[in-house]
Amino acid sequence: MTNNKKVLKFHASEVENILIRYAIRRYDKPGTVVFEEFDALKNPEPCETINVQVVADFVTITFYRKESENSIIRRELIPSRAIEHIWVKDLQKQNPQ
Repeated sequence: MTNNKKVLKFHASEVENILIRYAIRRYDKPGTVVFEEFDALKNPEPCETINVQVVADFVTITFYRKESENSIIRRELIPSRAIEHIWVKDLQKQNPQ
């Protein structure tokens, strides 16, 4: 892994950024819900690629060491019922000059 910019993907299509806002329950305070945010651009995980997919009842976030070799560092699963909103910012097209 180098210090190059991470590749961010939503369902295997490259995007500029992905933000996911989701709720978590506080077990130390029953009945309390806290909103968390996953920002792919700001994520500190040292990886080459982050791929986010909505699959069945979960949003799956996969962190790849080397995607071409399917070398996975880890996966995170967020239940779909906890998701408040998903923002996907597409890549900006470069105008030919």
